[in-house]
Amino acid sequence: MSWFLIVAVIILGLVLLMIEFFLLPGTTVAGILGGIFIVVGNVFSFIYLGAESGMVSLFVSLAISILMFIIGYKTLGSKGMVLETNLSDSKAPTINYAANARPLRVGDKGIAYGDIKPHGRAIINDLTYSVKSTGDFISDNREIVIVEVSEREIVVKQV
Repeated sequence: MSWFLIVAVIILGLVLLMIEFFLLPGTTVAGILGGIFIVVGNVFSFIYLGAESGMVSLFVSLAISILMFIIGYKTLGSKGMVLETNLSDSKAPTINYAANARPLRVGDKGIAYGDIKPHGRAIINDLTYSVKSTGDFISDNREIVIVEVSEREIVVKQV
């Protein structure tokens, strides 16, 4: 196997890792394949080019991978991937259902507080709750009725 083919396999692995770090963050196929290509290229380097060339390719590919990780973390880790805006609304905070003194019942009516598509918020019994629609889009300020109440969610539909 020629050195050109080994270098091409390692470069392909590094490109796939770059795609993973900068375009598709998270554990995806690109990152896994990139790691496999880098390992395979380095193993072939040891087998076909000798120990010295194998060590050089190993250290160079490792250094480039670490450098890409550091650059990716500094550029995306603190800014682009983290939500920095506070989404809470001081006028109508979302109330935890279990903390409410008066339990909700099927048939209780309320008003959609913002669009419910399929998750959103609604004002029921003068308190704001996180709700889920039965699958339909419910516009802001539409009257809603509770169709199901569980510990995890409140399901509503438009009246």
